[in-house]
Amino acid sequence: MKTIKDLFSMPHQDIRTLVLKQNNYCCQECKATNNSQGYFSESGLWNPCDKFMLNWARQNGYNIVTIHLNVLLSPEFFKSHNSADVRLLCRKHAAVWKNTNRVKLPYAAPEKR
Repeated sequence: MKTIKDLFSMPHQDIRTLVLKQNNYCCQECKATNNSQGYFSESGLWNPCDKFMLNWARQNGYNIVTIHLNVLLSPEFFKSHNSADVRLLCRKHAAVWKNTNRVKLPYAAPEKR
């Protein structure tokens, strides 16, 4: 089986498949599974729903979402190749993670013509 260190020689879809399998197809923060449907409660907890619960949630005004997991690499991953720097997160937690782990690139002003 391939490991995290093999990521640089793998196509993107193979990397995603490897990371999904290693994390049991779950978000590392809220444990939501890939392609599951449900809603986030007011306290931020993920509530997966079956088809009967989906109807109940819609009738009670909950925002139903389908979870699509994202594979994210931290800037440290490119230096250390450590599997701890590879994250599998739902969109909600990926947005928070990206804001706290943003790569600071030097800004170059466009040239004047």
